[in-house]
Amino acid sequence: MTALELISLVTQVLFTGLFVAVLWHALRQPTRARLDTVLLFGSIALVVVLSRVLQLLSMSDAEWAGGLLLLFLNVGPYAMIRLVDDFSGTARWVQIAGAAAFVLIAVLGLISFRTAPVVIEVASLVWFIAVGGYAAIAFARSARSSRGITRRRMVAVATGAGLFIVAIVVAFVGALVPSVAGVLGVLTQLTALAAVIAFFLGFAPPTWVRHAWREPDLRRFLERSIHLTGLADDREAIAELQRAVADAFGASGSAIGIADPQRPVLRHLDRDGEWVEYPNDAFIGGRAFTAQRRLVAMDAPGADPDHADVYARTSANTVIAAPVSAEGRRMGVLTVYADRAPIFVEDDMWLLELLADQTAVLLEARALTTQAGELRGREEAARLKEEFLSAAAHDLRTPLTVVLGQAELIERRLLRDPAASIDPAGISRMAREARHLRDLVSELLDAQRLEQGLTVMDRAPADLGAIVETVRARHVEHGVPLLRGRQAARDAGLAG
Repeated sequence: MTALELISLVTQVLFTGLFVAVLWHALRQPTRARLDTVLLFGSIALVVVLSRVLQLLSMSDAEWAGGLLLLFLNVGPYAMIRLVDDFSGTARWVQIAGAAAFVLIAVLGLISFRTAPVVIEVASLVWFIAVGGYAAIAFARSARSSRGITRRRMVAVATGAGLFIVAIVVAFVGALVPSVAGVLGVLTQLTALAAVIAFFLGFAPPTWVRHAWREPDLRRFLERSIHLTGLADDREAIAELQRAVADAFGASGSAIGIADPQRPVLRHLDRDGEWVEYPNDAFIGGRAFTAQRRLVAMDAPGADPDHADVYARTSANTVIAAPVSAEGRRMGVLTVYADRAPIFVEDDMWLLELLADQTAVLLEARALTTQAGELRGREEAARLKEEFLSAAAHDLRTPLTVVLGQAELIERRLLRDPAASIDPAGISRMAREARHLRDLVSELLDAQRLEQGLTVMDRAPADLGAIVETVRARHVEHGVPLLRGRQAARDAGLAG
């Protein structure tokens, strides 16, 4: 076996293996894009297998063999333009014209290949250049407008399509110009090998390649969302998190529903940034939350007709959703929506689950941050309470000392002379300090009520001027003089 024959064999085995891989995915989750992918690689695999069988049966030179192989080979460009419509959409006339052209060239090939093989080969060459080239360019444009792993896979698809078209065109030129067939044969095999490798990376990448492609998107999401745990406003944090998720997917938007542990509702942000509540089984996201599993709705209005107007208003033709949970606690749901179905659903679902897990971590971190803030607040309140009690004890000691001292003075005077007259000034001083003591005790009781969350309801008419004078007097006692009168107000900027 020559090196060229080995390359040819490896290429054929890879194309056949790729067909088996895409067929397996299509059988597990049939979609139009996957079925069209099966059509593309099924036609190539059929050409490979049929040509090998014809060689084994020594029937390669049969009159009908060439036309039949060419028929199956020409399916490739038609399958490509169908994939273009699946991935990025095309005008309806493009699909109709492509189907009509394929039928025409297929009929001509079956009827005229034996009598006019050169004409059919030239027609097939034009077919591959025009239709296949259009598809390769469309794939490249779709890759440029995509993001994340979808963009990387679309680049591989566009590269594979371009190389495949080049390989077929070179093969046709070699058949039409026998003098350069040898050189072009080597180029054909090398280009075809590169094409099938690119197709493999685009349509059936190995797991390690997927992980390598996903890592940058995940890292960017984490870098963008890690600071959200410190935002004080839940609405601002959720809105920024939704934008980060939508950017990671390159989707029209995303929504995060927060579960209420006490009621069967999910809280969402509306367009004005305000909280709105919906039943926790409403929308595709609600179904994913109640079922606690990921859901895909390629036709969201059809899958949930009760909310078709909402999907139409937000251009949410396709919706994917996954529950947000941590350690068995249902925290909410993450929903991503777009106007077109995802190109590679399995990658988007994997990324969705990963971002849902990260969202759960961020929500948990925010809850812990809030709890830590509340704990620090309670610690600060306890410290202030201790300082208040210390100051209150000092304030209580002063009037109590005056009352006790005055009472002992009166007691000694009466012991010496029971008939002695009572000192009015001393009695007045005792009464004043006792009232002061009563006020301090009342303030302590009021502070205790406030700490317990109770409202202080002991209200009574008061002279504001007297209250101000009392406060001023207390400050003066502590060496903090306060001015009074119009001049003080003018100095403070409170009077004109």
